[in-house]
Amino acid sequence: MTVLVTGLSHHTAAHPVLERFALTRSQAAALLGLLARSPAPAESVVLATCNRVEIYAESDRPDRAADEAVRALAETTGAPAADVRPLLYTHRGPDAVAHLFRVVSGLDSMALGEPQIRGQVRAAYRLATDHGTAGPVLHDLFQHALRTGKRVETTTGVAHAAADLVGVALEAATDLLGPLSAHPTVIVGAGALGSLTVAALRRGEDGDGGVGERPGPAADGHPAGPGGVPRRGGAEAAEDGAGDGTACRAAVAGRGGTPVGSDAAGAPGTAGRAEPVDADAFTGDARAARPARADATAGGIVVVNRGRAAAERLAGRYGVRAAGLDELPALLARAGLVVAATGAGTPVITAELVAAARAGGPGHPLVLVDLSLPRNVEPAAARQPGVRLVDLAGLEARLKKASARVPVDEARRIVAEETAAFLTGRHLATVTPLIVAMRNNVLSIAEAEVDRLLGRTPALADHVRGEVARTARRIAEKIVHRPTVRVREMAAQPDGHAYVAVVHDLFGGPDQPAPPGPATGPAGRETP
Repeated sequence: MTVLVTGLSHHTAAHPVLERFALTRSQAAALLGLLARSPAPAESVVLATCNRVEIYAESDRPDRAADEAVRALAETTGAPAADVRPLLYTHRGPDAVAHLFRVVSGLDSMALGEPQIRGQVRAAYRLATDHGTAGPVLHDLFQHALRTGKRVETTTGVAHAAADLVGVALEAATDLLGPLSAHPTVIVGAGALGSLTVAALRRGEDGDGGVGERPGPAADGHPAGPGGVPRRGGAEAAEDGAGDGTACRAAVAGRGGTPVGSDAAGAPGTAGRAEPVDADAFTGDARAARPARADATAGGIVVVNRGRAAAERLAGRYGVRAAGLDELPALLARAGLVVAATGAGTPVITAELVAAARAGGPGHPLVLVDLSLPRNVEPAAARQPGVRLVDLAGLEARLKKASARVPVDEARRIVAEETAAFLTGRHLATVTPLIVAMRNNVLSIAEAEVDRLLGRTPALADHVRGEVARTARRIAEKIVHRPTVRVREMAAQPDGHAYVAVVHDLFGGPDQPAPPGPATGPAGRETP
């Protein structure tokens, strides 16, 4: 049986392509259903994030399983299989294991070393478990992968040094607007990303490592990331699966639905003319929780969400104002910064909505930050005078530049060590039945010969008969010892299958199936 992974990621596909293949949770579940009905994959897990869609499978027919993965992904997304196939990479056997361990450790992410991907991998595994498509092989693989990711995070400085999407996005907004605390801000979406954004902006207001400042330690002693986002403050986002190289929400398809592993919520925007907003619109009931600025019209933060209760919970934690989605048109008329991070499958902020909000003239500058895939902001919205758009594609260069400074050598060493450990365990698991059969066969031969001898010499005393039996058993144990040791050693070697096959022929017995040889089929090309 062979483990393989087939998919595409930000390494091999541009954002428009990734957007085309983004999956909702229900679509990921439907994809698992298609794979379960296929004859080739014995087990399967679908990992769908904003920067990758990957199908992990276990099969004794890896070529057929890879083909089935292509067809299932094409059917789920509505794309022709002929168009899907050239976009995908495939890794098999040890390469597939190493790839997953790199992914879960943040070493394959857009923001190198980010820890949120581990939550997404956990969510993908749970989804497969809930649908009965993850069997013993993928169970062991994903459990080991999650432990590896945790080890990398806790024993290296990679996660603390890694860039994060929210911090980098707010730095980009600062470059365009100047100090963000001087601008009324709207956060659209009350999920993990919205929470991280509000936390970073409030840290900026309080002057403790905030946006545009040199990062300082977070409240729990861990370093803050770009934009003052607490490194460990993203734990909730990690558990919710709001990540993969950018801490962004799990990708959802343009047909809408709940994002995989995310609690973000939102809905399509409401077009129309913006209504006047009062001077306290950006402070409001925040005064009850924290002191508002002296000049309420100069700044302030409002959390907007389709579900008003979620917005109020988030706003209450940070002492800002909450609003429903119906208030968004009015809020846009006064906002200087809008950060959109919802689970909506269609734009929340449309070009028409922005045009209506700025109908009185270009006025003050407006920066729209879109942290979602599919997009929450229509690109045409940035055509309005004074409006600038910051999206995932535009942030990619910044994230890569920040990733170049992340020390990853120790993380890569751990990944290589854990990959070898997993493969060794798998190889030993495949030869354990052979070792048991070999020992039983040799001992049974010795016992049969002793019985034959004793049957022909009935006059032997009992103590002599016992000594003969013990001697024969010791001889058999010594004969089988060296092959047992060597078969364990060779099973972990890349070319050890030949030795294992010889031992099987010599000692395995007629009813013992031969352990699998090396994986067949073309080697998967490595992700760039």
